[in-house]
Amino acid sequence: MSRNLTYFNNNRIVYKRDPITDKPTHETDKYMFFEQGTHECYSLFASKAKITTFKSLKWHLLVLWYLNPQLDQDQFMVIADIIAHKPNGFTSFAIHADLLRKIVYEVSMLDLDEPPLNKLRKVIFKYGSGLSKEEKLAVVGELIGRSKRIHKGMLDLDEPPLNKLRKVIFKYGSGLSKEEKLAVVGELIGRSKRIHKDDIYQCMLDIHDVGKKITITQIALYLECATRTIHRNMCEELKREKELLNKQL
Repeated sequence: MSRNLTYFNNNRIVYKRDPITDKPTHETDKYMFFEQGTHECYSLFASKAKITTFKSLKWHLLVLWYLNPQLDQDQFMVIADIIAHKPNGFTSFAIHADLLRKIVYEVSMLDLDEPPLNKLRKVIFKYGSGLSKEEKLAVVGELIGRSKRIHKGMLDLDEPPLNKLRKVIFKYGSGLSKEEKLAVVGELIGRSKRIHKDDIYQCMLDIHDVGKKITITQIALYLECATRTIHRNMCEELKREKELLNKQL
C-alpha cells in the first residue's frame, strides 16, 4: 500500500530537507557529496519501509515538528492522526488514540534548539535526478571509494556489525519447544540476578511467540525475579512495545 501524502502536499508540510549549513565537497546536477558526511539531510517516507515501532513513530513526528515550526499543536495532532491511521500506509500497526496523544504531547514539549538525531549521509541525490537504483549505487561506490576514508555511519568491516546483546544461545537442532526455551532463559537470567532492558524485551517477545498476554507478573515469573524489579527496569519504550505486542494477539 502506498502512503497517502495528499494532506502533506496540499498543506505544504515539509518532510524533506537538504543540508542548510553543511557544504558539499563536490556537487553536480545529480547529487551532492559530503566527504565528512552530514546529519542535516532529512528525507521522510523516501523508501517503501513502514514505521514498525513506537520509537520510529516518535522520531518521525519529532522531525516533522522540527521541520515545520509554523505548526500549532492542533495542526500537529492532525498530522499525527494521519500517520498513525494504519490504512494511510505509514505504519505497520494500529495505535490507541490516548497513547498517540501522549506521544504528540511529549514531542511538542521537546527542546528543538537542537535538531533531531539523524543518520550520517555522504551522498545525497537531488530530487528528479533521473538516476536508477543501479546508477545511484554505482555513484556511491565510486565516490566513497575515492574518498578512501571510513567514517562513523559507513560500512567499516574491520569492526563487526552492531548486534543485540544475547545471554542464551540455543544450539541448532536442540529440539526444545518455545515454552522449554523460555523456561531455560528465565532460569538462567534469574540466576544471574541482574535484569537488563534487553532481557525484559527478549522475554516479552518469547511470551508473545507462545501466544500469551504479556504482563509484569508473567515477565517476573519467567525471569525469576520480583515484579518490582521488572517495574524498575521497564522504560516507557518497553511499556509501549508491550502494549503493541498484546494488541497483536
